[in-house]
Amino acid sequence: MITQDAITVDYVNPELTLEHGWVYSTTGKSGIDYPACARERSGLQPQAQYLFQLYQKGNPEFTGTVSVPILWDKKQQTVVNNDSGQIMEMLNSAFDELCSQPTCPDLFPNHLQAEIDQLNDYMSDTINTGVYKCGFTQSQEEYGTACVSLFDALDQLEHRLQGQRYLIPYYPGGQAGPPSPTVADYRLFATLIRFDLVYYLIFKTNIRHIRDYPNLQGFMEDLYSDPAISSTVDFGQIKSGYWWSMNLRGPLNPKDRIPLNSEPFIPKAAVQEREG
Repeated sequence: MITQDAITVDYVNPELTLEHGWVYSTTGKSGIDYPACARERSGLQPQAQYLFQLYQKGNPEFTGTVSVPILWDKKQQTVVNNDSGQIMEMLNSAFDELCSQPTCPDLFPNHLQAEIDQLNDYMSDTINTGVYKCGFTQSQEEYGTACVSLFDALDQLEHRLQGQRYLIPYYPGGQAGPPSPTVADYRLFATLIRFDLVYYLIFKTNIRHIRDYPNLQGFMEDLYSDPAISSTVDFGQIKSGYWWSMNLRGPLNPKDRIPLNSEPFIPKAAVQEREG
């Protein structure tokens, strides 16, 4: 696997600001402490305080959207890519020489790339960005169209997962071995893990919860059970980040209240501990 010694990972504060966008700070306007957001190792001198400084370092004329995530080249001092899907595919094979294991897992195998790309395009339009289409529509009619499209897609994936562990059957060790996930699974996971926690409430994607879909819920919990994945998920940051950031678009949460709704499931380790 590629280690963070080879490719470091830095985190911006999850509370998006009106004045500067994404910032490197351990404390947001809420007063909540985010210790993981303390480091900024882009190589800029002096260190960047705001993410837009990295964009403008590589392109002083940049005036586009400053989004996350980004893949940053420390030597060239420029943003290589800011598309999450493309970054996943690049990390899958572009840095194989930095892997700490002789054989890194291939999440984007050649013989499945066309099928993965087709599924990713479908999920990106209907689910990954579909939740935002529901939240940012300008009319009831647009909201209804976006919401129906989103849940039609979730229904299809629920059916697709019936009887199979991952979205696309993939057996790198042969049919006798266990199946493995692909980049398509992780693209879907990123939306599912936030769905019941924030999208259901904030974006009114409230026809059903993910927990109402047994296959999707089980799929999400399965991927989360990998410590390499669960270590990247911070439910507190997801909630506080979305609820505070959404105030920038109007008085959605004028009193800055963060709901007390819990995580979308109880991790298996916690269940086992409670059952003793």
